[in-house]
Amino acid sequence: MAKMSFREPNQVLWYGSRPAHRGAQIAKDAQASDSTVICHTVSAGKTFFLTKFIFSSGWGAGLGTLVVRNASDVPQYTIASLQFSSAAGAPGVTPGFFNPPLEIPAGWDLAVISSAAGHIANVFIHGWEE
Repeated sequence: MAKMSFREPNQVLWYGSRPAHRGAQIAKDAQASDSTVICHTVSAGKTFFLTKFIFSSGWGAGLGTLVVRNASDVPQYTIASLQFSSAAGAPGVTPGFFNPPLEIPAGWDLAVISSAAGHIANVFIHGWEE
């Protein structure tokens, strides 16, 4: 995606929060069913600034989770988690916004996990790397 370039170049003139960033915008989605699917891996030498996510889980019994994992694929923390004990029914949805953004270091990833066959977990993420 295009770099944002409308930010005030003179950092001395910045007031409050920055109106833009100097990095590459990231907008991705992923879906998992009885699996772990990586939505985004942070590029080498960059930091990912997560600003928004929309997570849904359901359409079957099971646990859906959105996690941040380190470079060794070990979960570091859970951002969202929804569990369903019934095989029927509409999914649950969890939106989230971070202000200031959640910083995720280089080599780490955001992964969506579904614990059972027939259980679907979806995620959409938005942020930027710089």
